[in-house]
Parts: sequence; C-alpha cells; structure tokens
Amino acid sequence: MTFVAATNRRSDKAGVSGVLEPVKSRFVSIIELTTDLQEWCNWAIKHGGISATLIAFMRLKPDRLSAFNPTADMTNSPSPRTWANLAKIEALGLPATIEHEAMSGSVGEGDATDYLTFRKMCAHMVSADAILTDPANAALPKTPGERYAISTALAARANEKTIARIGHYVTRMAQADMGEFAALCVRDSLRRVPGIANTADYVKLMCGPVGQLISGQTITT
Repeated sequence: MTFVAATNRRSDKAGVSGVLEPVKSRFVSIIELTTDLQEWCNWAIKHGGISATLIAFMRLKPDRLSAFNPTADMTNSPSPRTWANLAKIEALGLPATIEHEAMSGSVGEGDATDYLTFRKMCAHMVSADAILTDPANAALPKTPGERYAISTALAARANEKTIARIGHYVTRMAQADMGEFAALCVRDSLRRVPGIANTADYVKLMCGPVGQLISGQTITT
C-alpha cells in the first residue's frame, strides 16, 4: 500500500498548521511542486476552452502565470487555476464593462486589464483567417506580442487541410528572422492535431528552413 499526501505551505494562508514531525519523517520524500509555462501551455492546448489569445499572453508574460499573493482580503491573484477561471469567463462573451469586473475577480484588476489590452491589440492585427486566405501576401507580425498571438492563433486552426497554408506563412516568418515563432507554431499545431505529421504538406515543410529550426534548436515555449 502506498500513501501520497498533498498540502499547501503554511505561508499560503490555506489553514495549514503543519504536520507532526513523526508523521513527516515517515514520508520517503517531500517535494514542492512549481508551475511550468511549457506544461501549462501543453495542457491549455489539449484541454480546449482556453483561447489562443490567452495562451499567447501567457507566453509573452510568463511571470504572470503564477504570481500568487495570499491575502486575507476578498481578492484573487494570478495562478494556473485562476487563469483557467478567467478563460471560462472569457468564453461567456460578457459585455465589456461586466467582463472586466469579472476577470478582475479572477486574477486581479491589473492582470485582467493587461490581458484585455493585449486582446484588443490582437483584434487589430492581421487575422488568422486573412493569413489562411492569402499566406503569400498577408502582413508579417512586427512586435513580440503580435508574433506570439499569430503563431498561437494559426496553430489553433491547424488541420490536414490548412497545414500547407500555415507552412507557407511560417516559412516566410522563418526567412524574416522569426524562426523561433515559426517553429513554435508548428509544434503547437502538432500538439493539437498529431495527424498532420502524416501529410505530404507537413513533410515538405520539414524539408525547409522551419524543419531545420525545429530539428536544430530547442524552443522553450
């Protein structure tokens, strides 16, 4: 029989008073779990219900994924759990003023405002639909925020029919010195739809500059 115990730290203000030393010493090991952006993004991509825009925002501001600030006040702070709650609120399509208040209640006013500002920026840049319509001429992203947003949004639309057009666009990105974002897009696409790896268009993409980047570099997100 194996026993596994999980608890918060006393500093988390979760009502934890500690564990008796004779009990504590009987555990083979005590391990502290920490958040990991890569793991969270992998979960968010596969989970569904988490918008591509929110995933892109987390990649742009990785320090905000877990900025837990325990307090006795009736407020929340950023954590993987509260960002997932924000995603549920986002999916409701609430009016702007109500949405901001609701999101502030999930992760705090400052982070909710930052995310909504980022989302507004995404709404005014070239859309994934426009890219898929004309990947040869669609504008390339300029800022890091736009690059994360476009890479993630394109991956969210990846399937066996769109991979050729996505491949055309991300090849342009790689040729314009945005190779890490091109590789990120392709890797996210594979996480969402592993079957695209069996298509001729994907094989063709891997024979080009994007494939060389993926095989020759380590992309952290």
